[in-house]
Amino acid sequence: MSLPTPIKVGGFEYKVYERDDFVRSQGEFGQCDNDTSVILIAKDLTKQMQVNTLIHELFHAIFYVYNIEEKDEEERVVNTFANGWHQVLNDNPAMLNYLKRTLK
Repeated sequence: MSLPTPIKVGGFEYKVYERDDFVRSQGEFGQCDNDTSVILIAKDLTKQMQVNTLIHELFHAIFYVYNIEEKDEEERVVNTFANGWHQVLNDNPAMLNYLKRTLK
């Protein structure tokens, strides 16, 4: 089962790719490049870890696309992530199906 791609975040489409050159000993399982709208996920992870890493990297995309700043109050951050995650789930049925199949 391959990772879903592209995934819409706000007005952007992020391409998702697997890579086998992450340095896992340093805790690197994925990467989100907002300049190129690309998400990279370590290839040799379990499916559950790939899902967790994909969600983590999508949160980085939401942080960027929805313009969250480090100084923002907790309620604004939580509300923005809720709105962003709602949009991502709503606009990406293939990704939602992937999550459902993988997390059974």
